[in-house]
Amino acid sequence: SMVQQAGDIVNASMSKSLAKKLTAAFIKDIDQLKKKTPWAPGNNYGNTDGKRMGFCKMVGVKFHPGAVEAWEEAGHKIPDCAKG
Repeated sequence: SMVQQAGDIVNASMSKSLAKKLTAAFIKDIDQLKKKTPWAPGNNYGNTDGKRMGFCKMVGVKFHPGAVEAWEEAGHKIPDCAKG
């Protein structure tokens, strides 16, 4: 079976504006990614459920503040423990 032990990230020093724009573009294209890439649907792209994704168990891993804004503006909840 295939396993992925990485994520889509931005550098912590990236500007909030740029991180938000990149994240918003990614969010906008998630459906197309899932349609065009055979392995994408199983990777839970767009799933920000804290319990299911285990964000609070990943010590030190936080969403960039710009990414938080983009996800929340798109209607997703980001767990407080995952906000940087």
